[in-house]
Amino acid sequence: MEGLLEVIVNRKSNNYTLTPVGRGCRYRLSIISNDLVEGVVLEEVSDTVINALGTYWPSPSGTLPAPRHMARNPLHA
Repeated sequence: MEGLLEVIVNRKSNNYTLTPVGRGCRYRLSIISNDLVEGVVLEEVSDTVINALGTYWPSPSGTLPAPRHMARNPLHA
């Protein structure tokens, strides 16, 4: 766990401001996932996370997932 937090703090991934409409969260999570490839998670795991973030998982359960554009937060592009 210490390695995880160390990477996030060293990469300043903990410094993040949402846009007024809350856009960019999934993009930021993809950046953190990529950062964690440095000795915390396998690249394949990071790729799986990033692919899942680019998918909309609608409700109710059993509804097919759909691709969804991942907006970049212009404050942190």
